Amino acid sequence: MNNLIIVISLALCLLISLVARITNMGWVTFMTSVVVVPIFIVHSAFQVSISVRVNGNNKKITIVSVVSNFLFVVASVLMPDGGDAVSGYSVFSLIKDSPDYFESVALAAFSLAIILSIQAFFMSVLLHKRLKVCESVEGTSS
Repeated sequence: MNNLIIVISLALCLLISLVARITNMGWVTFMTSVVVVPIFIVHSAFQVSISVRVNGNNKKITIVSVVSNFLFVVASVLMPDGGDAVSGYSVFSLIKDSPDYFESVALAAFSLAIILSIQAFFMSVLLHKRLKVCESVEGTSS
């Protein structure tokens, strides 16, 4: 069940982030895509590998993964796109001349999302190794 939650939150994260970026499309969004798209690909690979790996339905890993996906969405929705005439559009282009703190919150959320994604991945790897060791010990004692 926890793996399904991770996959669903990842799918929603990618869908909402894509819609947010497309509706805010401008030259800044286009230029930053060179950096952001590879990060999203690595994040997605981490999340998929977590959901494929046997983790014993670990709720901590699920929570960290879902929070990471949520923070990616927050960053995508709040990050304003710069323009020549206005300071930027954000929140699906509904907010024109978005406040300065939107960019700061979006960058903080993006940074924290990356850290949490990496943390969830390594928590998953360590737990998977522990479960493998426990299985091999149980298998030899039988």
